[in-house]
Amino acid sequence: MGIPPIAAAILSDSSRWLIRDRAIVYRLNSPKYNKDALCLALSKVDQAIAKNTLAPCERQWGLLLDYLVFSVATYHEAKKGSEDTPPTKRRSDYQTLTNQMRDVAEMAGKLAEKIKSIGELAEQFDPADIADIDVPVNPLQWLNDTVYLKTVDSEARERYKGWIQADVERLAYLGCKYVPTISDMLTELSNRYQHSWEASQSSNTPIKSPKSRYNDFLSHFFSELHREAKRNQLPEQLLLNGKGLSLPEWADILGCALDEQDFKDQNLKDFMRRKSQ
Repeated sequence: MGIPPIAAAILSDSSRWLIRDRAIVYRLNSPKYNKDALCLALSKVDQAIAKNTLAPCERQWGLLLDYLVFSVATYHEAKKGSEDTPPTKRRSDYQTLTNQMRDVAEMAGKLAEKIKSIGELAEQFDPADIADIDVPVNPLQWLNDTVYLKTVDSEARERYKGWIQADVERLAYLGCKYVPTISDMLTELSNRYQHSWEASQSSNTPIKSPKSRYNDFLSHFFSELHREAKRNQLPEQLLLNGKGLSLPEWADILGCALDEQDFKDQNLKDFMRRKSQ
């Protein structure tokens, strides 16, 4: 028994993977231990994916393998690092990141309200009353003006200008009934950062996940699967509480990818138990 043809084709595509991924990809494509068990587990993955889509399964297989290989590579890099990548620092950095996302959401919301009030107040005045003050009311022109930012090197600025300026100028003069204002754009920015912050507080994140040897690896990998399953990009049967694969079958796949024969289904049970506490 071999691994599913679609998975084998993706793993054999050298243009898809980084040099650091080579050993992980090779292990999955040519397992050196528990080959039959691994192939059986991957065939279960193939069946779950096939039931989830009417189209060819390459995209879903690609998503799954991308997340698996990236999570394993990150796990090995963390093991090689000394004081810079322990789980405690990762959790601290994650907390800082999520706090800043929340701050951006709040600041963007406040700034959107201020800019909206400027636009409302400016309506009662003649443009001459405002003299040389440039009230930013047209985001298309605002985007166009960013080609003159002094913090960007000249070559990048010229390439950007040539790529975007013509399209922006064309859009600006369409005479559309609705053109988003700066306030609209900042409100949307605030909403997106707020949504990201709320998602960061779920149980599938480093800050909420259990502390164990494989914690960060399992948390990252299965949180990505959970997110894609919610978007219907991967079948829910592939989640740990799904019915597509048993814990021993997941252990065969993850143990091979990690190159750790000691990784067993008990590691997954421990992870799930701590996660539920």
